[in-house]
Amino acid sequence: MSGVTGDSNVLYGQPDHFSKEMKELINSPNYSDVKFYVGEDRTLFTGHKCLLSTRCEVFKAVFDAPVGDPEAPLILADIRPKIFHTVLEYIYTNSATITTDGVCDLLAAAVEFSLDGLKKLCNQFMRDYCDKDLVCEFLQAGICHSQDHIVTHCIQFIEEYTEDVFSSVKFKEISEHALRCVLQSDRLRIDEAKLIGYVKEWAHINAVVTGESMETVATNVIQFIRLPILDGETLSRIEYENESLHYIPLSMIAYAWKCHALKLSNPKDPLLRHRNPPDN
Repeated sequence: MSGVTGDSNVLYGQPDHFSKEMKELINSPNYSDVKFYVGEDRTLFTGHKCLLSTRCEVFKAVFDAPVGDPEAPLILADIRPKIFHTVLEYIYTNSATITTDGVCDLLAAAVEFSLDGLKKLCNQFMRDYCDKDLVCEFLQAGICHSQDHIVTHCIQFIEEYTEDVFSSVKFKEISEHALRCVLQSDRLRIDEAKLIGYVKEWAHINAVVTGESMETVATNVIQFIRLPILDGETLSRIEYENESLHYIPLSMIAYAWKCHALKLSNPKDPLLRHRNPPDN
């Protein structure tokens, strides 16, 4: 005989009820044994080491090897209180109240505290709420925190709604790194001349903000515009504009004219490929 006297199975109660009760412990002084001073204003939070250390390896490491007085409050100056509250909400309830204006900071906190489940929730939220006004910000967060799924989703969204995104206010605030990623796409649904106009506007605004020249601001992104695929009249107009703005290297304009003169065609050269070809 095996000694087994009967079958067994794990049954679960209502998760919503459990989550609601656990939520009452968030920032509750009842039986708490750790304090946090959070943000610039040092907002006070209380917590329970047993829960925090069980759910978060970062907190476990801090509690297992305290520096100085183990009873001293922990200072978390670089995170907003609202975001830290959501981190605690996730740790205590396995759920999170996420907002469009806080999700990027929450993702950063999830990365900092190594909360993979919270990162997944942020990823899902960004996919569900991505629109023309948020996609640039979400893309930057995805790149900054190495969230490849978010980066891919945002690029695909921009490819589908290119002109809506490029004409949005938030596009003018997109980071250089994010813009480089976008401009390398072959599937942007926009005329190249219009695209160049949006990049020029981005460079102008950022030059004003930083106090640098348009040439300096555009250096690392302008190489991805595709001058050779423009018609001669448009290329002449852009060359004329560039004589005063100097945001496009003369070598790129010269290469474009060379391609026109020699009728060069090389699918391996991205500068010679039309974006979003009809057969795709």
